[in-house]
Amino acid sequence: MENTLESVYKRLQTLKKKRRDLAKSFRDELAQNARYGEIVEEMQKLREEKKGIENMVRTASDMAEMEALKADIHGDQEMLSDMSLNKFLAQENVEIVDDMNVRWVPAFTVRFKKD
Repeated sequence: MENTLESVYKRLQTLKKKRRDLAKSFRDELAQNARYGEIVEEMQKLREEKKGIENMVRTASDMAEMEALKADIHGDQEMLSDMSLNKFLAQENVEIVDDMNVRWVPAFTVRFKKD
């Protein structure tokens, strides 16, 4: 049997549906378990307490710096991706060697979206 885009896509959709059905069944079973519900509630309370402690420790200037760093990192990652793709399309060698002498090569992926 020859694999075509459509046949692989249909098989993928079937597998995803089976996975969703199994996950739903699992969630339903967990919802019926009283102890699981108690633990989930307890975890929620602990998360809120943890968040409160973290917010007390953080200062406004630290948060501003974290946000700035986050934006800078995102921008540099996007630039690195764009530059790598341009070099790849120009059929140039695309690799990075870091400070530890580790060689990094890009990994490209293809995703489909509705048209």
